[in-house]
Amino acid sequence: MPDEEYPLILTTGRILEQFHTGTMTRKTKGLDKLAGPRA
Repeated sequence: MPDEEYPLILTTGRILEQFHTGTMTRKTKGLDKLAGPRA
């Protein structure tokens, strides 16, 4: 988690909930309800 010494978060470019399910199938209604990526 970010703190004063390391204020940044490194990500893989995928949201956590999409990590495997989105690559295998995008037919999961639960993923469609989640907010999209943001910068």
